[in-house]
Amino acid sequence: MKTAVNVDVIGDVGITPNEVRLLEEFVEKKIGKRFTLILRVAQLEKISRDSVK
Repeated sequence: MKTAVNVDVIGDVGITPNEVRLLEEFVEKKIGKRFTLILRVAQLEKISRDSVK
């Protein structure tokens, strides 16, 4: 049975499925255990009075 790890990510840069895979592989090597990484991503957009759309 694989363990699922849930992570909330907040930032102004998105994350790709490949980056999630690389992180899973890195941590699996370190801890010696398989798991599924589930990210909930909230992207922030910086807006100021000087922002032009």
